[in-house]
Amino acid sequence: MIRRPQPSLKAPAERRAAATLLEVLLAIAIFVIIAGLFGTIYFSVMRTMRLQKDWLDVGKPVLQALAVIERDLNHCFSPTNLQTQAFALSREDLGGSNSILVLCTLFQNPGESNSVPERVVYSLKRDVKSPFPVLVREVQSFAGNSGVLSDPVPEVLGSRIAGFYVEALKDKTMWLPEWDSKEAGLPRAARVQLRFEENGRPRQLEIHALIPAGNSTPAIL
Repeated sequence: MIRRPQPSLKAPAERRAAATLLEVLLAIAIFVIIAGLFGTIYFSVMRTMRLQKDWLDVGKPVLQALAVIERDLNHCFSPTNLQTQAFALSREDLGGSNSILVLCTLFQNPGESNSVPERVVYSLKRDVKSPFPVLVREVQSFAGNSGVLSDPVPEVLGSRIAGFYVEALKDKTMWLPEWDSKEAGLPRAARVQLRFEENGRPRQLEIHALIPAGNSTPAIL
């Protein structure tokens, strides 16, 4: 009697096990690829958020400080009181030849029609809480009709400022780092540059501000 070999019952199970293992390996490979993509997207989003935070912490205040400086320059005027300097530029050694800007300007509060004449001094000051200086706007108002200046009131415009540089325009082509309005009158324009660090990288922002020659002078001055 010839016996026919019986089919093995283990073969289908082995084939099913092999197919299951292949599916598991394929699923793991797909998971690794997707995880890598999500990881790249996550770190990219986190980096963008960190850069945006640095910009809000440093860059935006610098822009706001430049806007205030430009406003003051646009409303700069020459007082009739010759003892009050209308516009002056000088250099100091804090952080390397930074500028000191002195000017007389007309400031108008929102919702009010009258302008307040002020003497403003811009300079960098040391900050005990930071290795970087801060940009300070020191304001003195003209008290009453006598033209006497009030006590200075400092206002910090920006922190982590690495450099403050101002130049005045002479003869349409020459930018000067020093200026004295008692000798040369008001310049026609000023160039202001603020240098700062954002996310560990040096950056700078710059404006060119016109100084209109026809700005009215308050009668009390």
